[in-house]
Amino acid sequence: MEGDVEGEIRRLRDEFGNLPVEVSVDESDETRIVVRLKRRVGAEAFQRYVATCKRLGLKFDRERKCWWKRVGAGQER
Repeated sequence: MEGDVEGEIRRLRDEFGNLPVEVSVDESDETRIVVRLKRRVGAEAFQRYVATCKRLGLKFDRERKCWWKRVGAGQER
């Protein structure tokens, strides 16, 4: 599972291209992959960031101000 998580983190970083994102693992309540911007970006880059998060099926956490998904979500067969 650890290799799967690392692979998913790499894949997510690639999906965001040159946007300044931080992709990490949060294991507080349940194991999640968390994505957030590292710094402020312009309006166009921000819209690209939000659109990419939505396209990838990430959910927005209003309290933590980050996008997330459960580890393994969408990978069950």
